Amino acid sequence: MDEDEDEEENEDLSPDEIAKEIGNLLDTMPAEYRKALPKEVQAELRKPHSRDELVAFLKEKLAAMPKRISVFSIEDMEGNQRLYFQQHLLKTLLDIVEDRSMGVALERVLKVGQKFSYEYDFGSTTELNLRVISERDGVVQEGEEGDPVTILARNEPPIILCKVCGKPATQVAGGYYNVEENAYCNKCARRSEDAEMMLPVVNSPRVGVCGYTG
Repeated sequence: MDEDEDEEENEDLSPDEIAKEIGNLLDTMPAEYRKALPKEVQAELRKPHSRDELVAFLKEKLAAMPKRISVFSIEDMEGNQRLYFQQHLLKTLLDIVEDRSMGVALERVLKVGQKFSYEYDFGSTTELNLRVISERDGVVQEGEEGDPVTILARNEPPIILCKVCGKPATQVAGGYYNVEENAYCNKCARRSEDAEMMLPVVNSPRVGVCGYTG
């Protein structure tokens, strides 16, 4: 069975079959993870749902959790560990249920008003929180090089100022830290001890990020 046939088989599962599949997964999870998941959430997961409904439910629960959970905090360590296990379990279930194929059309997994997250380039990861604001029907015109992707709109570039003189920044020291704290105009960049590590300021959430390209 090839990958396409496997994906089609997954899509053909009925809500009852999906509920049975999720129930089996929950039953085989380590006890500490199951205990961390509220009983009402477990009960809802075991109910018949379509794959899309289950994905939406898991994403909703994950979105409501704290963005960062430390298991090393002295205060309320037990509570933090419970949250950590709960988050890990929800993410694991989402990875299993959600179709991760790059060939899936966005119209199958997104709808207007839906919020979702996107992680770009594991290793030097950029985490984006996004929301679908609208949709429209149309014909995509091929680009000059046959690229069928067309940019309909772009965000306004953020205002980034030179950390030294306060003028508009044009360069930023490459790294994994706050861009605003490491941005320079051309003149101040030449005088910086990071002069050899500068990257251009561009309209991208990955401005200043150093990472592997291979």
